[in-house]
Amino acid sequence: MTYSKSLEYLSSLETYGIKLGLDQVSELLEYCGNPHEKLKFIHVAGTNGKGSVCAMLYAALRHCGFKTGLYSSPHLVSVRERFRLNGHGVGKEELASLVSRLKPAADKMKEAGRCPTYFEFTTVLALLFFLDSKADFVVWETGMGGRYDATNIVDPLCSVITSIGIDHASFLGDTEEKIAFEKAGIIKAGRPVFCGELNPGAEKVIRDCANEKNAQLFFPSDFFGPPEKLQCRTSIADGKPSTELEIAGKYFRIPILGHKQIGNFLLVASVLRLLSEKHSFNFADALSGTAETRWPARFQILPDGCIVDGAHNPQAIEALASSLKKYFSGTKFVVIYSALADKDVRAILPILDEIALEFIFVPIKTSRKSYSQNELKKMAGKVSSKKMRTAKTVAEALDLRDGSQTLVTGSLYLAGEVLKEYFSEEDIVDI
Repeated sequence: MTYSKSLEYLSSLETYGIKLGLDQVSELLEYCGNPHEKLKFIHVAGTNGKGSVCAMLYAALRHCGFKTGLYSSPHLVSVRERFRLNGHGVGKEELASLVSRLKPAADKMKEAGRCPTYFEFTTVLALLFFLDSKADFVVWETGMGGRYDATNIVDPLCSVITSIGIDHASFLGDTEEKIAFEKAGIIKAGRPVFCGELNPGAEKVIRDCANEKNAQLFFPSDFFGPPEKLQCRTSIADGKPSTELEIAGKYFRIPILGHKQIGNFLLVASVLRLLSEKHSFNFADALSGTAETRWPARFQILPDGCIVDGAHNPQAIEALASSLKKYFSGTKFVVIYSALADKDVRAILPILDEIALEFIFVPIKTSRKSYSQNELKKMAGKVSSKKMRTAKTVAEALDLRDGSQTLVTGSLYLAGEVLKEYFSEEDIVDI
């Protein structure tokens, strides 16, 4: 199978949509010898921040000399981003070979009326890739939720839950407590679990699940004390803000912008502190390695100053707006925006209006249902009096900026389209 044919085959699986449950992924794994039983995982879930936490853990473990894999989703410009090992995405020929190996089993399941979905197929493909590559550790990001997510077939070294917020409500529930229950599904018996800041209701759900499974529960404050007592300093060099945090008498640079990243960094530090004791690597060295993190489309400042962030729910947009007010005080942005149809746009637009100079609405190139430019413009008109325009493409929207400070947000799919205007595929795949 050629690379182009493998992409065509993967695209064909998108028609099967989203199916929560572990039966199909388990059947597919059985076909290829259960590769997940031979790997070491750090399993990460959360409404927001899980990608950033994964990226920092990936950089830290690589820095310590471990062969480290990273499985993440969705991708921005290429499916090869989902399968990374030691700074590189899977090669085109290798991806095609892996798809060829797995396709016969998927076709057999399809004939029986239970074809694996795109995500189920790529999850098993990732496991084959990491086993073939003899990865020492795999940083393993959930797709949606946790309990019935295809990634939840692993028995990890530890589980990590970054945050709880309302997103994917039709699948996971419409309260933070219901969503916390789904995320808590990645907690395994006797395996430690690490949590970021949670509201009291969600925290109780997590604690109850951890107790039931005899899983030791940790928060960053258990290792480093109250976060408000830690020394933090922010500076701007070459027009780009930077934040450093003091831990154990040494300052460490937080590699991703945004004030919520301080909590993500402390969560990563907590995981590394415990893993370093059990797997014989230097904690401080690992934590300093997070400075090598690259994570595109998360408060990413492009060469011309345009800011791209894949925030797509109210909680993430609120954090983004707060950070922009802090780092770019008084600045108003040309906001290039779009959103999938399952996002709470009516809650998001008022938050963006606080920092907007004007809005430019664009379509998203995706098989998933999304809002049209006119639908977004109509909703925005009910909460904002700012100038509003529409563009047929991302390139057209970028041309409309007139040199003003620009923010692109609302969707990782939209962010990926913008990054294609600035970088090659390999620039995004190899991190």
